Amino acid sequence: MLQNLTVPYELLDRSCEKTTCSHQMAIKNFYERLVEVLTCAARESIPLMHVSNVKPYWTAELQQLKEDSIQVHTAWVDIGKPRSGLINKLRLQAKYNYKRALKHGAFNFE
Repeated sequence: MLQNLTVPYELLDRSCEKTTCSHQMAIKNFYERLVEVLTCAARESIPLMHVSNVKPYWTAELQQLKEDSIQVHTAWVDIGKPRSGLINKLRLQAKYNYKRALKHGAFNFE
């Protein structure tokens, strides 16, 4: 799209008088087209993410702890969500490890 944008070079060497500007509309049209092209390019090339999804302290270790916690939680759900026993203990430990590492990462980042 940017290659289709025509730059009005002839406007660059014109001077305006104090009260009127004969090429104001041409400048306005070029500006609007430039903004349109840049907005379209941004939409196509910059991924949109919710601000809460961006965690600059996120690491491969945090990702692994999250996946471990989800995996144990899924297994816990599959066997009927017992409130005691080995699987519940593993679930709580995985959740604790993930939450602790998450808080630690956020705290150390600030």
